[in-house]
Amino acid sequence: MMSRKSKSGKIILNYINQFRFLFVMLFICIIATTVSGSLYPYIFGLLVDKVFTEKDISMFVYIVALYAAVFVVNQCLHFILNMSWAKLMVKYIYKIREDMFSVFQRLPSIELADRKSGDIIQRINWDSEQFLSFVHKNIFYLIASALEFSLSLGFIFFLNVHMGILVAVISPIIVYLSRHFSGKIGEFYKQRTKLNGDRNAWLFEVISHIHEIKLLGASDIISNEYKGQNERFFDNKFVTDREEVKLEQINKGISLAAQISVFGLAMVLIYNEISTIGATVAILGYFDVCVSSFSSINKKIVALKENKAGIDRCIEVLEKKPEDYNEDGLKHSIFNASIEFQNLSFSYNENVPVLKNISFTIRENETVGIVASSGGGKTTLSMMINKLLCPCEGKLLIDGIDVKKYNLSFLRNQIGVVYQESCFFNGSIRFNLIFCEDKNKDEKLMDILEKVNLKGFISELPDGLDTIIMDGKRNLSGGQKQRMAIARAFIKSPKIMIFDEATSALDSESEDVVQKSWSDLFPKTTKIIIAHRLSTIRSADRIIVLNNGELEAIGTHNELMDKSQRYKELFAEQTAMEISS
Repeated sequence: MMSRKSKSGKIILNYINQFRFLFVMLFICIIATTVSGSLYPYIFGLLVDKVFTEKDISMFVYIVALYAAVFVVNQCLHFILNMSWAKLMVKYIYKIREDMFSVFQRLPSIELADRKSGDIIQRINWDSEQFLSFVHKNIFYLIASALEFSLSLGFIFFLNVHMGILVAVISPIIVYLSRHFSGKIGEFYKQRTKLNGDRNAWLFEVISHIHEIKLLGASDIISNEYKGQNERFFDNKFVTDREEVKLEQINKGISLAAQISVFGLAMVLIYNEISTIGATVAILGYFDVCVSSFSSINKKIVALKENKAGIDRCIEVLEKKPEDYNEDGLKHSIFNASIEFQNLSFSYNENVPVLKNISFTIRENETVGIVASSGGGKTTLSMMINKLLCPCEGKLLIDGIDVKKYNLSFLRNQIGVVYQESCFFNGSIRFNLIFCEDKNKDEKLMDILEKVNLKGFISELPDGLDTIIMDGKRNLSGGQKQRMAIARAFIKSPKIMIFDEATSALDSESEDVVQKSWSDLFPKTTKIIIAHRLSTIRSADRIIVLNNGELEAIGTHNELMDKSQRYKELFAEQTAMEISS
């Protein structure tokens, strides 16, 4: 079985391979700039010996020309490097984010049940950036730092063997000590990434429900919780920063001890005329490069662990198994739109069943209401019909065919759904109805809007169907939104319509208008109505009563008032609430 590290490496390499030309260009430029930059100390040492010590002025022009040539080449390489990196930032990160967003869109509903919106945003927007940082800033520059050290050490040996031996001896000690102390900080980065993700996810959820929090009088409690979230994050950050400072001081101490050794040997070599002043200046410059290279290697190793924490969060998403769209499944047009539940059971958690052994049939063109207490399984039941959820046991048949056999896209295109709060986007009314700006369909759209009593309202708007909604300048009322959602569903010409709490947020007048549109628009459609308000479903052909996830009774309103104790209790509770209000 492939290990987590192997999986991570395989996924990272897969994304690199899609942009290999840019990555190769980036890597070549990094290596080339490292090599060209390593010439500077040697050129400066040459200047000291030939011009300052030997007073050979003729060499000045040659050395300056050499320095300028190296500088120009180095800058050109840096320009190509930066352009390659900029393109990768756009293309590489965009591809990863696009893939993650696509995975989230195709995840089974049961996978999304416990995920917070803020956590999803954190993974897509921030964690995804760790891929490029991992490869470019850390892997490539880790290799560059190692090369820089090797070149510097090679120049030192070339200039003076004694110095080369000393640097070669103390370098492994610096590496070992640096890695020993830096290894302890990786766990702090991993924990900080998780705390930051949890905090952002929590904050997003709070902001999304800020009005409800105010009405509940829970602002102080939420403020205290936010304080706690920040304290946990900054406590970790303080500890991590403290460890970073300790690590930096330790590294400086190690470097200082090494520098003293090099300075001491340099003094001895110059005093005994074994090394020239220029060569020693170059050696000291290269030794500084060696030290900075080690420091860079150390930081890159630590940073890789921080990158890895974010990458693992992305990979966790990318490895998720998407919904089975059953591309080779039946592309069968629903004809009768009869729905049969056969001994159907479902649970989000093995120990807590939501639906237990449900069996009943919804007939062709029948209007059926479903009632239950909050959390009683009515929405879960409706989600089985369009395969947002799949039964743990039993079957669900449409036109006598198990829904598992249908091509998923083909099935869903024949089922319309209107929720309590339907989704609208920052765009024109036209776009929110058909998800494009095809003005050739305007006449048809206005006919449909007339059926839901919105044509007059939209015609009076200055921009008509081009009017932008959800941008802070114009908002539709609750009733108008629901009628827009119904019009959008009608465009699909669905064979089955599901109204999930579609009128629970409306006043009685708006509810009457919306309910009337159901009958007018969908006279030959099987309709399933889920509602807390029993007034919404009193006129349904039949009403299904669920109690603790089990089917308690089926019948008309009058029949249930006679034979269903649970239905009578729900009706009495609601009547009492209406009277008191």
